[in-house]
Amino acid sequence: MMARWKFFLLLLASTWLASLQASDTEPLRFWKDIKGREIIGELVASDGLRVTLRVEDNSKKVLPLTFLCEADRQFIANWRKQYPQAPWVDPETMPAWPQNLGQGPVKVRRMPSDEQSSDYIYRSPHFELRSDIELPLFAVSDIATVFEATRIVLHSLPLGLAASPPASEMQLRWQHKYPSLKYDPDLLRIQFYHNRESFAQSGAASGSGGFYDPLKNRTFLSLTNLGIHKDKTLSRSDYMKNAFVLKHEITHHLLHDWSPYLPLWFQEGFAEYIGAAPYSQGRYRFTSIDRHLHQYLNKWRFNEDPKRIPMMKLEDLMSSQYGDWDARLQRNTPILEYNSAALLVHFFIHHDNQGNGAHLAAYLHAIRQGVPAPEAEKLHLLRQRTYPQLASEIRQVWKKQGISLLRHGDYDPFKRRSN
Repeated sequence: MMARWKFFLLLLASTWLASLQASDTEPLRFWKDIKGREIIGELVASDGLRVTLRVEDNSKKVLPLTFLCEADRQFIANWRKQYPQAPWVDPETMPAWPQNLGQGPVKVRRMPSDEQSSDYIYRSPHFELRSDIELPLFAVSDIATVFEATRIVLHSLPLGLAASPPASEMQLRWQHKYPSLKYDPDLLRIQFYHNRESFAQSGAASGSGGFYDPLKNRTFLSLTNLGIHKDKTLSRSDYMKNAFVLKHEITHHLLHDWSPYLPLWFQEGFAEYIGAAPYSQGRYRFTSIDRHLHQYLNKWRFNEDPKRIPMMKLEDLMSSQYGDWDARLQRNTPILEYNSAALLVHFFIHHDNQGNGAHLAAYLHAIRQGVPAPEAEKLHLLRQRTYPQLASEIRQVWKKQGISLLRHGDYDPFKRRSN
């Protein structure tokens, strides 16, 4: 009797299944939750945390994988391997933006020194941290906890960032030439330097507190910039007040496979968005993100009205190249680009159209499918809007909160002024 009922349902559903466009989706099947209840539907997307199903009435449902039985979770894992380019999230039915992400403090181990260097080596579950001076284990644990929590965030936000594009030709050539530098997403290498000279010799730009080198697959960080000095008693407040540097740079590291394809405004803006998100003891919070971003944007502005934030012309920002960024860094005036990029990414995540990040998710999926970033940008982000129209929408968001976004050039926003 049950088999005949299932056959009847499948027969009814075939009328709308036949109209579906051929894709990487799976045919209709019965799904069972952990309590044994069944639902008939078609697998549309899954990102390792959630699954999107198209059900009998042609609507879509987003379910946590933990809702499904073990056999269905294994089926989805096999589907993910069979169709690596299939959608990780469905922009038409976006999951809710998480409010809290992370796992709390992590433990680190002190590792034996190797023959290649005199570094002190520490390990967390997914990171190897090397330092040219010995660090207190509690400080290494705090820093590694920031890294591990940020990794969870990038894998968990409903944007499909855990689904990397294929490695670029340059990356493959570099890895072939130097096999020891092959990117391993489960062993991410961090290098700390205790003096500015050693840090500069690693390739750091003047005024930088850290950077990620995608060819070496390594993040380089200045301990001095973090407030950690040799032969000085260390407290947690010394380095955690600069945790935003750790969050920003490790975001670049975690986006390694994306970096050849994503424009600079997104790479820097998203790293700033993560840097601005409230963080405490291994957990991120994404509530009241507008307020926290506003505070973050004013971090380096001296004696300025905090309710008047300058923003670049979007046509200039969205076409920025590394040379533009580096030139401002050399002049110690990169804040305009960073703030403007953060405002843009924040808008696309929380305030564009329905405010659920759907168009940004579609943009990232298009890039994974091989669509050039400028074309994907026009199709999914601009959507027939001009740059001035988009800028006007962003200004309106902040105007409702009593904050003015000024066009760059109205006044010098970063000049230090005496009281």
